[in-house]
Amino acid sequence: MTKGAQIIFRFKMNFTIKLAIHILFGGFLFINVSADDRFIFESSKHPLDPLTAGEVHTSSLIIRQHNNSATWLFNRISLHEPEKSTLIQFYLRNEAPKDIPRKSFSVILNRQTLSAVEVIVNLKEKQVESWTDLPGILQPATPRGDRNFAENLVKDDTDVQERCRQLGWSNMSLVAADIWPVGYIGDRPDLNPSNRLVQSFFYGKISLQDNEYAHPFDFVAIVDLKQQKVVSIEDLPTRDDDHECNVPNTVPRQVANFDPSLLGGKDFLRSDLKPVELTQPKGASFTVKRYLVQWQKFQFRVGFNEREGLIIHQVGYFDNDVGQSSNRRFRPLFYRLSLSETFIPYGDSRPPFHRKGAFDMGELDIGISANELNEYEHCRGQKVKFLDATINDEHGEPLRLKRAICIYEEDTGILWKHTDYRTGKSALARSQRLNVAFLATIGNYDYLFTWHFYQDATIDYEVRLTGIVSTNLVAEGSTTAGHGSIVAPQVNAQYHQHVFAMRIDPEIDGNLNSVASLDVLPSPPEDSPYGQGFTTKLTTFRTANESKTYGSHTTSRSWLMMSGNETQNLYIGCPTAYKLVPKHFARFLVQKDSPLYPKSEFSEYDVWVTPYIDGQLYAGGRYLNNSGLPQWTQEAGQRNIEGTDVVLWHVFRVDHVPRAEDYPVMPAESAGFTLKPYNFFRENPALDVRGPTS
Repeated sequence: MTKGAQIIFRFKMNFTIKLAIHILFGGFLFINVSADDRFIFESSKHPLDPLTAGEVHTSSLIIRQHNNSATWLFNRISLHEPEKSTLIQFYLRNEAPKDIPRKSFSVILNRQTLSAVEVIVNLKEKQVESWTDLPGILQPATPRGDRNFAENLVKDDTDVQERCRQLGWSNMSLVAADIWPVGYIGDRPDLNPSNRLVQSFFYGKISLQDNEYAHPFDFVAIVDLKQQKVVSIEDLPTRDDDHECNVPNTVPRQVANFDPSLLGGKDFLRSDLKPVELTQPKGASFTVKRYLVQWQKFQFRVGFNEREGLIIHQVGYFDNDVGQSSNRRFRPLFYRLSLSETFIPYGDSRPPFHRKGAFDMGELDIGISANELNEYEHCRGQKVKFLDATINDEHGEPLRLKRAICIYEEDTGILWKHTDYRTGKSALARSQRLNVAFLATIGNYDYLFTWHFYQDATIDYEVRLTGIVSTNLVAEGSTTAGHGSIVAPQVNAQYHQHVFAMRIDPEIDGNLNSVASLDVLPSPPEDSPYGQGFTTKLTTFRTANESKTYGSHTTSRSWLMMSGNETQNLYIGCPTAYKLVPKHFARFLVQKDSPLYPKSEFSEYDVWVTPYIDGQLYAGGRYLNNSGLPQWTQEAGQRNIEGTDVVLWHVFRVDHVPRAEDYPVMPAESAGFTLKPYNFFRENPALDVRGPTS
């Protein structure tokens, strides 16, 4: 006798698991599990793997079960990384960790009060491990749902609609509202910062496909998300000769589109451009197993969350002892590499522009803005590996970001080469690099973040900035823009800075490291009687305060992360090291008496070094409450940071003085830094790279 049964479980996460249980003579059991394409339901294999969709759903379910006294808005649900002390020995020995419970970290908001709570859930035990109510002054990032809500709210406001109508836009579907954080409200005691305030700049469209940044409006609205209403509308200054607004203003109507379909399509595009293709007839040189990447002699893990976006974990290098090609040893390099915070201050201090500035990570979250990548436009390789990412929606259910990360190889020219001019014999190797990238669009800007790994063990970090400059209205007849550049009639693009703070957790040949600055200086006269001598100066930092240093063009300053173990370079008798080579020396332009400075003080120095402490991940602090690096440096006091577990923080900046060529869409500009082995090897580690004809 045959009996069949089908049980269907439906979850709020909008997927169905069907278990078809067939019992044949009491002896056969068949289970079929299927899911839709929103995500793949799977268990994680490593403690640093990002949360799966199932873990996101389980976390929110456990939180609601633990406390159902309020309707919760889930600001974020991400991996709660295990304590470093738990994982470090597995990493140093290149062993798979065992019996480490998976945990999630969530920030949730009470929908009625907007008070915030931090929650850690033990996913193995299926229980809440900690529940921490946050003071009202600590404001989590504004989730994408809140930004969409705020945009709809301001466009529904009758006073806003009237201002738009006066400017010639009565059709609100052709009005764009850009939602920004409110950088400073100290001059507005009537506004409550605990109520989660945002501000909206407005632009018009001539058609639905039109570039709205060509048509800026002359006012800004402040929205109180707790009260769910517009609480202030303020005029923006439109003249430079005084600080008064020119009312009534006219909005520029000249279109400035960049989409080829709006510019004549194929007839507009260059006809003499031929494609350049990379072919890999023998396949890729890298492998990806879940989130573990192996390429050449590198090994590392890929991570992702909604705030930081792409994370690189546990970088190691398989070194060959000299003359022993089969004797490979694992050498740890970096425990964690990540973008820690960004800050974009604008240089126009005329109120209310003095509130214009954004922390794209701490206030807006970069990871949730990831683009879906493809091999034709973003990641130009024949063999490209894409990784999806899972974040959460405001209900605590998983959202799949398709193809959020791409991994691919490319040729980058000559790696090394020499011709013996006596014999004419030449030896050469071409360089390949592995790229790990993701791309985020936040408002008017687009950022492509890429880690490059090279065959000589160099690691390079690159940010490519593109998108559209943030524009504001210039009064008709005015010919100057003050703190900006006129890029079209009546269209001003304000001066601004891009500040990027990187968190670099070195494990150079082990857990005990030191950091030093390295300067190149002219030799003193007594050592250089002919005046051409120069030497180097190594300054090892003893305390966190000593480490607060600026870059220097005049001394070609770099910084060394040195092994504190007995591992020495046998030829020159110095510690093995990796060198941080900066590419940008722009100074932080926000002055110390600015009300924006305390929250952005992490931007002041080019390098900070702090003793490692779990949870210290963000240069400006988790909630940008005047904490982060300044506070941690002060707390470290006179604690010795030589030969211990340290974190190096590198801040680099780009000054953007817009030019005509940046409009209506700007060509990509590159910024970043390089990590180079410095006496880490006994010789060039890329001697064994095959030549192009090998």
